[in-house]
Amino acid sequence: PAWPPAPAEVWRAVGDLHAAPDRAVQAQAYTLLCLLFDVYFPSGGAAAVDLRAEPLFWEILQTGLRSGEAFTQKQCMHLLKRVLSLPHEDGREYCRYFTWSAAPAFQAQWRVFCAIYECSDSFALHVIRPVWRDMVKLYPVRGAKGPSIHSSWVGLLYERAFEHRNLSFQRLSLQTFLE
Repeated sequence: PAWPPAPAEVWRAVGDLHAAPDRAVQAQAYTLLCLLFDVYFPSGGAAAVDLRAEPLFWEILQTGLRSGEAFTQKQCMHLLKRVLSLPHEDGREYCRYFTWSAAPAFQAQWRVFCAIYECSDSFALHVIRPVWRDMVKLYPVRGAKGPSIHSSWVGLLYERAFEHRNLSFQRLSLQTFLE
C-alpha cells in the first residue's frame, strides 16, 4: 500500500476501530480523529472526505460522548467544538445528525448543548441546576423557521442525566423530561 494512506482509507480504518468490541481499540478511533482533524476538516478548503456529511462520524462522536471514559468524552467534546467552530454552508443538511444554520437561535442551541454536557460532569446540583434549566431551549419549536439540533443530541443529554451519580440531578432531569 502507498504511504501515507489516503484519507478515505484512514476513515475506513477509523470506522473499523470504532466497531471493535474492545474499548481500548475503540479509543484509538477518537485519537485518530483528533490527530487528523485538519485532514478531514481543513479550514481553508475542501477535504477529500468531509466527515460532516458522514453519519458514522456523528455516531462515533455520540458514542464517545456517551462513553464512561472521561478522556474519550473530552476528546469527543473537543472534536464537536472544533467542528462547530468551522465555517459551514448556511442551511445545509450535512446528514441527519448535523444540519447547519447561521441563525443566532441555532447557534445558541449548540452553546446550550455544550454547556449542559460539560456541566453535567459536576456532582454539585447547585452548579448543574442553572445550566440544566436551559434544556428546554434544545427542544424544537413548532412553527419555527430554520433547523434545530437533532433529537439524538437531546437524548444524549437525557441519558447522561438519568445515569448521573447524583440522585437529585436524576430527579431534576426526570422532572424536566416529564414536563
